[in-house]
Amino acid sequence: MSREAWITTLVSMGVCLVLFGLGVVTILSIPGLGAEAQLLLPVVVLAGLLIAPYVACALMLRISAPHQRDEDQLRPNVSSRRMMSSSPR
Repeated sequence: MSREAWITTLVSMGVCLVLFGLGVVTILSIPGLGAEAQLLLPVVVLAGLLIAPYVACALMLRISAPHQRDEDQLRPNVSSRRMMSSSPR
């Protein structure tokens, strides 16, 4: 499993919990929705499970972008290596 997949999986679990918490608080704080909580809570759980991977993928790209940029700066590109090897000593 790649590094990106691991990060996405871990972030997805947290995102799912946050979405579930927001949905539960919303349902239970509005009196009209509280009466339908038995139906709406499973819907919130399923919606959180379906939405979380997409949100986590977007967050993973933002999380890993600085790390990827640092790796690219540390690794010289091929053209600079050629120039260094062809320069006179």
